[in-house]
Amino acid sequence: AYFYTPYQGDPELRREIASFMATKGIKTDPGNIQVFSENNQALDFILNLMLTPGDGVLMDETMSADVYRTILLAGGKVIDVPADEHGILCDNLDIIIEKTRPKFIYVDSSFNNPKGTYLTVERKQRLLELSYRYRIPIIEEDEGSELYYDVERIPSIKSMDRGGNVIYMYSFSLTMVPGIGVSFVIADKRVIDKFSEMVSLRTASSDWASQMLMLEYMKNGIFNKRLEAFRRKYRKKRDMMCARLDVLAERYGIEYRKPSGGVYLWVRLPSRINARYLLREAQKRGMTFMPGYLFFSSKSKGRNYFRLNYSYPTEEGIEKGMDILEKSIAAVLRK
Repeated sequence: AYFYTPYQGDPELRREIASFMATKGIKTDPGNIQVFSENNQALDFILNLMLTPGDGVLMDETMSADVYRTILLAGGKVIDVPADEHGILCDNLDIIIEKTRPKFIYVDSSFNNPKGTYLTVERKQRLLELSYRYRIPIIEEDEGSELYYDVERIPSIKSMDRGGNVIYMYSFSLTMVPGIGVSFVIADKRVIDKFSEMVSLRTASSDWASQMLMLEYMKNGIFNKRLEAFRRKYRKKRDMMCARLDVLAERYGIEYRKPSGGVYLWVRLPSRINARYLLREAQKRGMTFMPGYLFFSSKSKGRNYFRLNYSYPTEEGIEKGMDILEKSIAAVLRK
């Protein structure tokens, strides 16, 4: 069975995914779903299929390094757009689009990496309007959307899309057993058929075992139950880490915004502290984090920012790590 899994993904799993999407306001057919192992792989396939070298991709100026590196490796150009706590700024976006003529708009729409922010419904609607007006597809990554704590579930851009302009990516990486990767793309049937053809050429076989585990996870109701457990667990760990950051804010002047969901915290250090130097001090003591410059394609920004993740460490690990972070900040300031 392993070697005969359909290239599009197991049919029964795709039916379960379609049912899950219906609860998120996205009406789709199993034929419009392509299963992948992770969103990075899905994005690579999208860009290789639809991007011509030299094409621009419009996106938030702070973005996962995996995303902008994939765009650059495919020969694309990253077009950075400023954003705030409500996501990508849309006020002058039409001017930027007319000037740069991007091939895609890329959006990590729910509790994104690295900032943990989410696009408001109003801005999602605005992006969709611009997508229709300028005939530019939107690539929407939405894997953090089920990890909401202080807000209600946030509708995706895809759930508002009546013109078929949104290529939707979702991954179970944050709500499944670590190391077992299943993600999927929802798109026009013609695009999905091309994906399946590319999968047949690029991979010897699909990951049947992971797909079967995900299918059982969804069919027997464990997935929905575990979502509630994940939310409780991550909310508690977020609150623990934020409580420690509040102390650091008072003592050392760091700044951050408590996210309403997701797994990331985006922290701003005082201007006199470079996150690279702080990282060296922290690593000496056994703690690490992602320095902010990694999330800017130009690498010229983010010197005094860094990202923390509260989903991976244990509660004990959070306390220990935050102790190390405080000692490291104090050590950098003494130099």
